[in-house]
Amino acid sequence: MDLYALLDYDTHPCSRANGTFYVIEIKDDTGNVIPNLVAINKLYNNLNEVNQDVNMAFGMPTTIIHVYEDN
Repeated sequence: MDLYALLDYDTHPCSRANGTFYVIEIKDDTGNVIPNLVAINKLYNNLNEVNQDVNMAFGMPTTIIHVYEDN
């Protein structure tokens, strides 16, 4: 399953320079928003961290779910 995350680099002046971001929303490959997969106020360093949290939200870590940045 592929999921697409809309990322917010603009919340902190230094966040883009540091590569950190917040996840605004996550959509599936059909465009449906999937709520409550990750904490809204959690600052992430990379998409691997987002992918781990999403996999844990589904109950266990797997490699079938991939999170990509949504443009």
